[in-house]
Amino acid sequence: MTPEHAATEGWVLYDDSCGFCSRWVPFWGSTLQKRGFGIAPLQADWVQATLALDEGELLRDLRLLLRDDRQIVGADVYRYVMRRVWWAYPAYWLSVAPLLRSIFDWSYRMFATYRYRVSATCGLRSKSAGSSVPDNNELQRTKPAPDGASPLNSVLSGLLWCGEGKANEPCGCPTSSRRTCIAR
Repeated sequence: MTPEHAATEGWVLYDDSCGFCSRWVPFWGSTLQKRGFGIAPLQADWVQATLALDEGELLRDLRLLLRDDRQIVGADVYRYVMRRVWWAYPAYWLSVAPLLRSIFDWSYRMFATYRYRVSATCGLRSKSAGSSVPDNNELQRTKPAPDGASPLNSVLSGLLWCGEGKANEPCGCPTSSRRTCIAR
């Protein structure tokens, strides 16, 4: 492995072509670093070589690559990290409670599925140059929010607008090319 800096615990791996992800994970970089975690985009050459996954599977979820090459994927990455941050520990406990665990997992899956749409609706462009994700006009067909609409309304309209199309029409997100929008 040739990460940017040595991490004692592992690396949080995020989708750098997602506008939200490319801001959110680096924002927490110093907090993660204090706990022994480095951060790296899933698109980094060393990450792709280490994980050896096809692009669709590679970019599907947030990943945590531990020093012993074990991987933690999806909502469990948040749980793993929250358990190691004292002020996030109460959120960890909530995320593992029986009913709340299902809600946490569902919320993560919905966000992960629609993260490009959320990024576009919020105007968060990826910081990476040469992103493989199509630009906002090509990727996102969200209606503009009316003047005075709250940011939450903008996000929700961006998430749900794809349901107004034909029932079998993909919603336009790169991750939905094989399936249709669930909001129909």
